[in-house]
Amino acid sequence: MVWWDPKTLKLAPPANLGLRQEEILKADPNETESPSWIAYREWTSQRQSVNTSGQQKEFDVFTATEAVDAPSGVSAAVNFEATPKVPGRSAGPRFGTLVHTILRDVALDGADIDLMAKVHGRVLGATDQEIEHAAQAAAAALKHPLLERARKSKVCRRELPILLKLDHTRILEGVIDLAFEENGTWHIVDFKTDAEIGPSRKRYENQLRWYCFALARLNNAPVEAHLLSV
Repeated sequence: MVWWDPKTLKLAPPANLGLRQEEILKADPNETESPSWIAYREWTSQRQSVNTSGQQKEFDVFTATEAVDAPSGVSAAVNFEATPKVPGRSAGPRFGTLVHTILRDVALDGADIDLMAKVHGRVLGATDQEIEHAAQAAAAALKHPLLERARKSKVCRRELPILLKLDHTRILEGVIDLAFEENGTWHIVDFKTDAEIGPSRKRYENQLRWYCFALARLNNAPVEAHLLSV
């Protein structure tokens, strides 16, 4: 028979954490505190202060899609246009992402659009029907007069990121689907693939007005907005 006496075990050994050479911080017998210990305590206090200040929110960053209202003083008209759509077309977030991705990367003349749709569709896990319908939607968008004008523009940007600091700590960020310059005026085109634009039209228009506000200020030029249902 073996009897284990727990009293002989070291059940609370000192933790081997933090400083490995803590002895160097201890004061000499004739001193209250060593200079090393004082410096270490000041460092920990400063570190805590930095961590606390780093947790404070410095900027209020918001996206144009999150904005509930249009920017103050901006009431520019948003031109609404649409492309033809086949009956029973695919819909949903994945389909919308696929169409946007195709329009981001495909040549503006529509070359190899079917191949581009298959590549991006495979990445997104889209069905064959979604890929086919997305290619058709993108092709119809490229034939729209707005895209024809963008193709002729000397300055054309797709998936254009914007970042604009507003008053105080507010910062606007977003990505414009298409922006091109024509006769000194910038034109912003926002693609939407909703089956029915009506319920969200006001929110989309406010989003475009924020884009107009930002691009006009950044480029110091007039801006027109276009909401294109594809």
